[in-house]
Amino acid sequence: KDTVQPEKPNETQEDATKAKKPNKRAAKNLTQIENAKFNLTPLLTDRESKAGKRRYKTAARLIKNLYGDAPFFDRRPEEKFEEFILDKMLEQGDLNVKNKKNITNENATLFDIFPAEEKYHRLFYKIFQGTKRYTLEKNEKSGKKLGYPPLHHFFTYKPQETKIIINFQDTSKAVLDAHFGEEICKKILEEEESVWKSEKRLLQMGDLQKLLQNADHGVTVDERLDGLELKKATKQKKKFLSSQDDKTGIVIERINNIPE
Repeated sequence: KDTVQPEKPNETQEDATKAKKPNKRAAKNLTQIENAKFNLTPLLTDRESKAGKRRYKTAARLIKNLYGDAPFFDRRPEEKFEEFILDKMLEQGDLNVKNKKNITNENATLFDIFPAEEKYHRLFYKIFQGTKRYTLEKNEKSGKKLGYPPLHHFFTYKPQETKIIINFQDTSKAVLDAHFGEEICKKILEEEESVWKSEKRLLQMGDLQKLLQNADHGVTVDERLDGLELKKATKQKKKFLSSQDDKTGIVIERINNIPE
């Protein structure tokens, strides 16, 4: 039987740039850390409350930021295409919950909410697969980004975690941008770098609350911190999972990160 080995996560331009900074957050390959990603699970239980709507908008902004320049994005007839993408995945997640599928399964991944409707498979394959190379910032000369990322580099689906959407101390700049907005994100990263240089630590809750007090823009500090986890992520161990295609006999192996 043929075995298809999983591809190594793409190294983005953002990863390469961050690795040069004396910052604990930057030293990690964030695309391989599940706790560094936006967790979609809380949106399955709440999309209608004030907090749920804020989380939904954050997820939609992140999708638009990641895929807004992709060739397929502007060619779609749907208005607010980022919400269409998000809704289709959440609908599949809702169906999983209804059918009691992967509700508390530690091995569940983002691929468990890949839309089942065949007419959307081609589109979502592109989104889930991404391109082999991509950048998150536009090229100064061309004004364009290179490619687009696989969805699992920035999103995750953890049925056992229904409250936390972002682990602040591990997450990427892209997720922070979507959650706080570019202006506040810039201030957070500047403050984090300053604290790291002087104390070799990341921002704590008190640091973040103080910083956010001067940037309300109609949103309270508590609202901005809703769904954020500030403690360090648990260590991850790698576990190989495999599945076999009934028609071709090909065995596909992938690595799934599970908290110890």
